Amino acid sequence: MNQLLVVDDDNSIREMLSTFLTLEGFAVRQARSGDEGLEYFRNRGPFACVISDFQMYGAVIKNGVLMLKEIRTEAPNQKCILQSASWNLGKLLSVNGLGDIPILQKPFHLKDLMEELRKLGVASVQSV
Repeated sequence: MNQLLVVDDDNSIREMLSTFLTLEGFAVRQARSGDEGLEYFRNRGPFACVISDFQMYGAVIKNGVLMLKEIRTEAPNQKCILQSASWNLGKLLSVNGLGDIPILQKPFHLKDLMEELRKLGVASVQSV
């Protein structure tokens, strides 16, 4: 399975990540909010990895940590990466039982994203 879910309310970042990851050989699905990401996960998951922004808007799910917590409640082994411009998320993740989720600090290089995917054991079709 090489399908990824990218969740970000910033269209330009979501599109850029999706385009890059597609060129790297992944099948990429997109969601614009935590609410949409959770719904998409419930309908089409699990994914090889869920890549989510931290700060997003949503009617129920107000940020990426809350969405990933819900996803992990339903699929405890789901691999995830959180991206954020906030610096103190490690403690927030730990308190929510998500301390194993890597955090990519914005701005980040796309090679750093690929390295985190590699560390998680997530391979694209091209690298298999």
